Amino acid sequence: MLEDGAAGTRNGSLDVYACSDGLQKVASAVSADSSILDVRFVRPGLLASAHSTGKVCFWRATGGAAPALELVHTTPVADPDVLALSVTFAPGHMAVTLSSGVVRVYAMEAVPGPATAVAEHAHELEAWTAAFAPAGSAERVLSGGDDGVLLAHAVATDTPLWRTGRAQHGAGVTAILPLADNVLWTGSYDEQLRVWTGAGRPVLAQSLGLGGGVWRLVPDGRGRVLACCMHGGARILAGPPTEPAVVATIVDGHESMVYGGDWAADGALVATCSFYDRKLNVWRVVY
Repeated sequence: MLEDGAAGTRNGSLDVYACSDGLQKVASAVSADSSILDVRFVRPGLLASAHSTGKVCFWRATGGAAPALELVHTTPVADPDVLALSVTFAPGHMAVTLSSGVVRVYAMEAVPGPATAVAEHAHELEAWTAAFAPAGSAERVLSGGDDGVLLAHAVATDTPLWRTGRAQHGAGVTAILPLADNVLWTGSYDEQLRVWTGAGRPVLAQSLGLGGGVWRLVPDGRGRVLACCMHGGARILAGPPTEPAVVATIVDGHESMVYGGDWAADGALVATCSFYDRKLNVWRVVY
């Protein structure tokens, strides 16, 4: 949220809901000095949040009769006037993308704990998203920016590997999902899901229109992927990684851009959230 004022201030909160019988907020941790642009589960019970004041915060979530959130560590990743737009993790590493276009990789012996910058590269405009590849490895980091470019960077040597041309995405690259067997998916503001194949520099295999800007691609670990499609709602994709198909569409329940979502641990429920209307919806998956 951006508050009115001469300078303008952002604020946000990290909330915990129980959804066994409807939705009920059970815990909230307010971050008064900044908004939260991204949230990731590092492992069960530990979350990381990317903030508009150039930092990543780590929170311990406890359940039971008295659910609570506890701030356990804060890692500065940029100057306070730079937004941390996304955060992602691989064993021993964290990658953060920034509104300045910079993508920075940190080595971490323990999470949460001290972080040492070990690799860095930059886009010409905002760096929206990053992912480590291969999945579960910190061998290289892939990033997408508002400049419409997909970049690959070697972490160990801190050197560039390859980049796509601007013509290969019709707008900013906003989502990246590495899959098995040298398959890579990307999402863009241009409403296309792109499937890339091949070792090394990938080759575009196909595009699939999803009816909205593809902001997030979230796998469930069972072969299905939730696509958050901004003004187009959300989609659930399934099928072979090289030939995905839409198997379910979520268009009702949101009056604004769907920017976030995730799966329940058992894959039976999916949650989606939208921007201006501040809605969180939980859906039962029947596919």
